[in-house]
Amino acid sequence: MKLCRFCFLFIMVVSFSAVLAPYPSHAQDTQREHAFGVVWSPDGKWIAVLAANGLWMYDAASLESAPQHYFVDQGIVVAAFDPTSDRMSVYNTDVRQIHIIEPATGEIMVDLPGEEGPFGLALDLEYSDDGKLLAVAYMEIFKIFDAISGQERQEYGHTVMSIVSGVQPGTMIGGRSDGRIGIYDPADPIAGLRFELADLTSFESIYDLVIVQTTPTIEGIALRGRGLVYFNLTEQTSRLFAPEFANDVEGLALNHAADTLAIGMTSQIVLVDLSTESVINTLSVEESERVFSLAFSPDDSQLVTLDTFGTIQIWDVATGEVIVTWDTFQYAHSPKWG
Repeated sequence: MKLCRFCFLFIMVVSFSAVLAPYPSHAQDTQREHAFGVVWSPDGKWIAVLAANGLWMYDAASLESAPQHYFVDQGIVVAAFDPTSDRMSVYNTDVRQIHIIEPATGEIMVDLPGEEGPFGLALDLEYSDDGKLLAVAYMEIFKIFDAISGQERQEYGHTVMSIVSGVQPGTMIGGRSDGRIGIYDPADPIAGLRFELADLTSFESIYDLVIVQTTPTIEGIALRGRGLVYFNLTEQTSRLFAPEFANDVEGLALNHAADTLAIGMTSQIVLVDLSTESVINTLSVEESERVFSLAFSPDDSQLVTLDTFGTIQIWDVATGEVIVTWDTFQYAHSPKWG
C-alpha cells in the first residue's frame, strides 16, 4: 500500500519534532544520546558518527582512542565528506545551518543557511564527485550550492530523500518521496529526467540510492520503501533486485569497487556479489536490532554499521568478524523514517 505524500510529511514532522526538541544541556543529560548515522571519510582517516548530542569523529587508524566531539549538545543529523579536499559538511538542526568544517579540528570554514519551520529538517547531504557541488534535501525543498563559494545555485520544490552525485559533471541524482528518480542540473530550474520506479515494493519513498554502473547504461539500486529495486536510468526500466530483498531492508552501502552491496536488515547484515546477485556472507547482530546505516572503508576491507540499539560495529569484510564495538549511544534511528 502506498503512503500518501501528505501523510508521509506529517509523520516526518512529528517524528523529528519529538526527537529533536531542545533539551537542557548539562553533564547528566542523557535524553539526547542517540545517533543518526555513520560516514567513512574518502581518505580513510575518519569515521564520523552523527548524533543528537553532536558530531563524533573517530580516528580510523586508532579505533581504541577516544573520539573528538564537535558541536556538543547540538543535533547533527546528516553529513558528507568532500571527495576532493580535507573538509566535510554537516547539518546542524539546532541552529538550522550547514557547517563546512575541517574534520581534524572541527573549525567552521563556511556556514550556509538552512531552512526554518517544521519542514526545514535535512534528510540527506551530498557532494558531487568533483567536489564542486553540495546538495541538501529537506522535507519539501531540494537545494544545490556551489561547494566552494557557498552560493546557492538552484532550488527545487521536491521532497528528495536520497542524493548521489550525477554521472554527468555538474549534476546530482535524487531519489524522491513519490518513487521517482530525478536528475538535477543547477543550471536548469526544472529537474530533467524524472523516472518513476515500478511499483514493486511497499510505499513510494526512495530512502537510499547507489549507482553501480555508468557505461554503457546508467544503472543503480534503490531502497524503495523496505525493498531493493534495480533500475536502468538510461532505458528507464526497473525490477526487483532479488526476491529475498523485497521487504525488511533497512539500509544499504555499495563498496568502492562497485562489486559488493552491504544490506542492513533486522538481526543481520548481508553481503551480496553484484555480478551474480548472490549472497557472499551473512553477518549476525543481536536479535531484533535493525541495521540501517552502513559505510565501507576506502579500501573496502572494513565495514562500519549502526543499528537501532545505538551499537556501532566495524567488521572485517573478508572474515565477517567484528574488529571493534562502540556502545556509545542509547539507541539510534534514521532521520528519514524514525
